[in-house]
Amino acid sequence: TSLRGLHAWLAHFNDALARRCIEADPYAVLRYGDAETLSLDQARSLLSALKKLSEDDPYFRAEDWGRHPVSGLLRTELKDDIRAIIGPPRSHIQLTNLLLEAMIGTALAETLRETLDAIMFDQGRYVGERSAAAEALYAAVFHSDNEALIRRLLSMKDPDSARLAFETLRRLGLFGVSERIAINTVLAYCGLPSNLKPRELRYLPDDLFRACDAERLASWLDHFVETARPLMQEADFEAKWYVTRLVRRIAATVLEVDPAVQPERIWNWIEWLDRHQAHDDDANKRLVTIFRENGDLRAALLEHVLLTPCAKNTRMAGHRLFDTGLELYPTAEDLAGVLKSLRTRTGDGRIDPDIWRDLLRLNSPANGLPPVIRTAAIEVANGDLQLLSVLDEMSEPIPQPWEIEQAKREAARQRRREAIYRVHRHTLAERAEEVAAGDVHVLELPAGVYLDRSVALDAHFHFDSEAPPEERLRTFLGGELAGQAMSGFVAALTRDDLPSASKIVEVHCENEYCVAEAPMIAGIAEMFRRGRPLTEIDRDTLAAAYMAWQRGPESDSSGSSSIGSAMEAALFRSDSDWEGFFRTSIEPQLDRNQNYPIDLSRLVYEPCFSILASRLSMEWLRRYPALNLRVQTELLACALRNARRKEVREVVVDLRERVHPDQATRLLWLSADYVIDLENRRSELAVAAAEHSEFIWILRDRIASGNRQRSDRLSIDHLKFIVESFGKRWPNVPRPTGSTTGDCNPSDASEFIRDIVYTIASRPESEATVALQGLIADHAPTYADMMKHALALQLKSRRDFDYSAPTIAEFRAVMSKAPEALPENVDDMRAWFADRLDEFQKRIRGSDTNMREVYWNDAGKPRNEEYCRDRLIEHVSGPLPESIRFGPESRMPDRKRADIALTRNAIKLPVEIKGQWEENVWNAVNDQLDTLYTVDWQADGRGVYLVLWFGNIPGKNLPKHPDGLPRPKTPGELEKMLRDRLPGPRRSSIDILVIDLSRPVGTA
Repeated sequence: TSLRGLHAWLAHFNDALARRCIEADPYAVLRYGDAETLSLDQARSLLSALKKLSEDDPYFRAEDWGRHPVSGLLRTELKDDIRAIIGPPRSHIQLTNLLLEAMIGTALAETLRETLDAIMFDQGRYVGERSAAAEALYAAVFHSDNEALIRRLLSMKDPDSARLAFETLRRLGLFGVSERIAINTVLAYCGLPSNLKPRELRYLPDDLFRACDAERLASWLDHFVETARPLMQEADFEAKWYVTRLVRRIAATVLEVDPAVQPERIWNWIEWLDRHQAHDDDANKRLVTIFRENGDLRAALLEHVLLTPCAKNTRMAGHRLFDTGLELYPTAEDLAGVLKSLRTRTGDGRIDPDIWRDLLRLNSPANGLPPVIRTAAIEVANGDLQLLSVLDEMSEPIPQPWEIEQAKREAARQRRREAIYRVHRHTLAERAEEVAAGDVHVLELPAGVYLDRSVALDAHFHFDSEAPPEERLRTFLGGELAGQAMSGFVAALTRDDLPSASKIVEVHCENEYCVAEAPMIAGIAEMFRRGRPLTEIDRDTLAAAYMAWQRGPESDSSGSSSIGSAMEAALFRSDSDWEGFFRTSIEPQLDRNQNYPIDLSRLVYEPCFSILASRLSMEWLRRYPALNLRVQTELLACALRNARRKEVREVVVDLRERVHPDQATRLLWLSADYVIDLENRRSELAVAAAEHSEFIWILRDRIASGNRQRSDRLSIDHLKFIVESFGKRWPNVPRPTGSTTGDCNPSDASEFIRDIVYTIASRPESEATVALQGLIADHAPTYADMMKHALALQLKSRRDFDYSAPTIAEFRAVMSKAPEALPENVDDMRAWFADRLDEFQKRIRGSDTNMREVYWNDAGKPRNEEYCRDRLIEHVSGPLPESIRFGPESRMPDRKRADIALTRNAIKLPVEIKGQWEENVWNAVNDQLDTLYTVDWQADGRGVYLVLWFGNIPGKNLPKHPDGLPRPKTPGELEKMLRDRLPGPRRSSIDILVIDLSRPVGTA
């Protein structure tokens, strides 16, 4: 039976069986069992097994085991075994970290005090280990001299030690040590001095400062600013950001409690850190709110800054207020108050005219001083003629020189525009008959305006792109002429001298265009605007207009998509219509070997054309031997992506010996051999990979062609070849910090190889296990650790995949001592439900009462999905145990409802049902069941997907397979195809079952 079932009762098994479970799967013993119930020898064996597991998988995720699952192993009797694991540096990192975290608050921490102390001060250790050791020591033996501990950590002068010092300070509290030590610790944690730059983003918790007395915290902040200010000159951006956020957070905390702080003290806190270092931060927002809502505090601060002044002059002081990013730059009301404060400070004395002028300039827009400032200034001037003269001078609107020049240029443009309009209006008025007849030469310019094309009126004159086309035309021609021109556009579509679709393509191939294109497109748009059906237009004319529209800027405009859809609805009634269009459009461009054939990308990348695109791609590859590399790449990728393997293989084999003009083209076709003939072409491919390291990029395109990962179509042997061929040529390197250009960097190659390794690991077959073991032993040494991790994941996935749920009979055998064999977890419920469905399938095949007929209506068609679901519940459930509920439309997360859910206690197994005719039958297992329902905490990631099979029923058949595969002919084939669409790691958690409700052959 299953290991899952055995582990749940591990404590009741004999010692030999327990040891076998530990040796077979120590991970599962921890995950599903209880380490505290193990004997001492069993616990020692489990520790040894975990040590071996961590050696085999250096990257294993300890958090997958749950929260401190090893706490039952932390026994004093096992101290030597545990010391042997955690003591040596840089070995068993994940397991060491797990043990250290679980050790916090245990008696074992005191016993291993010396080992923990050595770990804490070992700069070569992973910081997580050092942190957990420090916390375990702190919880076990409170240091008598914590200040000396922090001082020792700071003296080590590395970012990780600074982090440990800060964590110690946080446990003690901000005032648990001397002020100087606390300040130095916080600065070191933030990365100051600059040699202490942290490797990761630092988090400064609120609780370090929230509980402090405001007066004491303000004093601490004074000294912190004094210490930090000189260090900021050499600090990098991150350190400045940390310090700015910290200072402003503390300042906000103080001011929210005590807003009566002296303004000079507040300015000392905030003026030296500018807005770029704490943009949109929460502390910034808090300070902005404080200064906005406390008018007295704001007024006192502005008076101090602007009238002391706190900068070289008043204007510079104003700039510093702006640079704080705290919305302190004086408003008109602020400045009026500052002027009154200036008079109060000066008393009956004379105000300095320069200060007076500088203050007024702080809020002096081009249209003159605001009334509130002028009123206050007149009062403050107190009759001083010199001050009033400055006030009058600055009260008048002062046009800027650039504004004057801009107005002159605009006036000149307007005069020129009107002159051009008059000329064109006069010409069209004289040729009214030609306009009415749809003369395309006369209508070309009005059509360009109507379509908002960049017509050659003048380089500076452009119409409003947001305006409707008829409004643009009325602006250009006036109302009456615009109406005549729009009728002329429609009339042009009835002419017999318009170019054909093929003619338009030929002309564009010569980098020219037809005069009739714009009037034709405008005519289509105008008919659409008037609500006239496009079927009124001659089909050849409409095809020509659509070809012109595809080559014009209008096809890229989101606003014209409905026009394009209307033309397509009228033109394309079958696949042959689309084929004719693409041939007419693309083949003349291939004749001329153009680099970027119009419409080719649409053909090869839009999923609805996949079958047509693959057929045309293979035909064109044969017909045009001298195509440029870019077009060959597009066509070959399309064929490999969409065509049947046999057909594309014939093309590749037939063209394999074609003479290639360059090395890049040879490698391109060799990459096709990689996909379809690796077994026979392995030696040639290996030589190419050895001689051309850049061959990796071409193979990457074959695996991930068209921005769609297609590694599911490749065998494990294909994937293994990538690692074998390029693992040593492209060593494992991380992505560099900062920005990079392109996608062919060493880090991109490493990422691709890592993805391939984990793709192999996602396959649960034994072949994948062998492949990973071989790669670890013989290839790519720089990837060895991550491949060990991938192998561990693959083995776990394989165990889950190979696991078969016990039948009810087996379940009863395992639980023979239980009063009734009822599911105790979601996997048991899956087995229970599968057993019921299997019994139902047998009954319906041999039923004397024609049980299947209830699923068919009198017209010989399948009944609707809801009716079938309710009948299925009745037939499958039978007499249920009292504790199991089985019903439709069960509520799931986000107010979603599953078709069926089986529930018992805290167990919930969601079931999604689809009739074979449902449009999303191929994708619902991923898009609905897995995405929406299995996430329920009671489902534990499990679910069942049922499809009702009725056979070949016109109007009720399966939709086309998303990948173009042939429709399945039996329920078993459908079940396999649905399972293949599930991601590998999810196949062990989701059951896919096809219920055969088809009538026997010959049944009426």
